[in-house]
Amino acid sequence: MAQATAQQPKAIFHPWVDALAIGGLSIGFITFLLLVEPNWNSSQVAEQFVILSALLNWPHFMATYFLLYGSKETVERYPWSTKWMPLLLGAYCLATIFIAPYSEMPLNLALFSAGAYLAWHYTGQTWGMMATFSYLGGAPIDDSEKKFLRLSLRLLLVWHLVWFLFHPPDYGLHETLLPKYYLVYRSASIILIGAGIILGGYGMYRYIKRIERTPPIRVLIPFVSIWLWYALLAVYPFAIFWVQLSHALQYLLFPARVEVNRKEKQAADADARGGRSWLQLAGYAVLLLGSGVLIFEGFPRLLEWTVPLVGAGVTLAHTKAAIGAFINIHHFFADGAIWKISNPAVRGELFSHLKR
Repeated sequence: MAQATAQQPKAIFHPWVDALAIGGLSIGFITFLLLVEPNWNSSQVAEQFVILSALLNWPHFMATYFLLYGSKETVERYPWSTKWMPLLLGAYCLATIFIAPYSEMPLNLALFSAGAYLAWHYTGQTWGMMATFSYLGGAPIDDSEKKFLRLSLRLLLVWHLVWFLFHPPDYGLHETLLPKYYLVYRSASIILIGAGIILGGYGMYRYIKRIERTPPIRVLIPFVSIWLWYALLAVYPFAIFWVQLSHALQYLLFPARVEVNRKEKQAADADARGGRSWLQLAGYAVLLLGSGVLIFEGFPRLLEWTVPLVGAGVTLAHTKAAIGAFINIHHFFADGAIWKISNPAVRGELFSHLKR
């Protein structure tokens, strides 16, 4: 029995759970949409997205806040993410609400920044998962392979930015840019995607050649999934909603593991009974779901009552947009700080279950 345990692959939760969460489910779903439902359209998105956002997207934002503000130690460890940046960003977003009746440009700038930041966030998370699961799979990616794989993801980042300039309708750019520079957009897309595939393929070839075996499946899955995400966006720009949900599912795996590890450590320090990880996980899920509904559904309802009292032309739409921009930008900024695997404290919290 001990030998079987020793041979069990290292995982965040379980190899199959990890594989499904980090992209296995999204690969299957997106392949279905691209091949089986070619006439799928945006009218099929709205209702499903609201429900799935409550189950995945809202909790993934709340998970970051529980990680950041869950202990005094993390508040002090990341002062820019927990104090200064949210204060500065909050002041800016608050100002945009009152400026919006006269000019929406500052608010649109915040919204545009949030949307553009997604590109860095998505590609950065993909690399983080590849590095994590190559380590857990006993075949870490070395610096020479990392250079090509990350450059491939950087080109995807640039493509995402180009796509973002031409497609989302909220900033008045697409009406002007898409008709006028459509050929430029298509040419840039072909060059960026082609170069990204070549560089990523070469980096993966070097990795396979060095380790002399098939790469761990959990290294391949996030890399393949982000390429499929962007293939979906190229065909169905409005599918950014499904990409957001896929990203949220990927993300939730990691704060959930940290939360369980923290509870297990607290139980061990108190000589209490540990090992009830699934019960702890269920409680954590309820907390994320409840807080997400409170913030993203309850708070807007409160705003519907309070915003008209402010007057001065302030609208509920402006207020919701500013809050959304704040949450997204702060989430992206904080994640860039708290998920650095090179940080021993981060590795300690994420992988402490592997030592038990």
